Amino acid sequence: MRILQLIAFLTLILSCNNSNKPTVENLEIHRTKKLLAHIFHQLKSVDINFDCIYEKTTFFENTPEYDYYSQLLKHLKISDSTHLNNQIIKYEKFLFNEEYSLGKKIIPDSLTPTNRQELETIRQYIKNNCPNGALVISRPIFNETFELAFIIYSGEFGGSGNIFEYKNENWEFVKSIYDWIY
Repeated sequence: MRILQLIAFLTLILSCNNSNKPTVENLEIHRTKKLLAHIFHQLKSVDINFDCIYEKTTFFENTPEYDYYSQLLKHLKISDSTHLNNQIIKYEKFLFNEEYSLGKKIIPDSLTPTNRQELETIRQYIKNNCPNGALVISRPIFNETFELAFIIYSGEFGGSGNIFEYKNENWEFVKSIYDWIY
């Protein structure tokens, strides 16, 4: 009987300790949501409003002339290129869903235009469904400690690729490393 009590006690102690340890995946999800909320709030504070976000982003694919890889290694202070490769894979596969959209409507990737006629279709969709406009925003790419992040977002007039740092439980803007105007 004593052995069963000891086993039950040890099981309880070990399960309590394991449940309090955040996994890398949970930390990444938490910091992603917190960074998105920070950016949405910052945009709203300067009167940039939007009702919708695109389900998927393709910034790197649309700017092959920009050497984002070496810029990310440098500005995120990443020493392990394998980590960056894994972050880029996650970036490429990421689709916004209700968990990450923070109440914004999601424009399905199937509506992403590939020609002039489809561009008119998406413009009409945004006009009908997103009266305050739409935002294209990427999944953050983090360094190994998840304390530095790079995220790209664009709206009607241009966009920016920015570095943020996680300090005192909050994200802070550090610098922009890639900007454009339409």
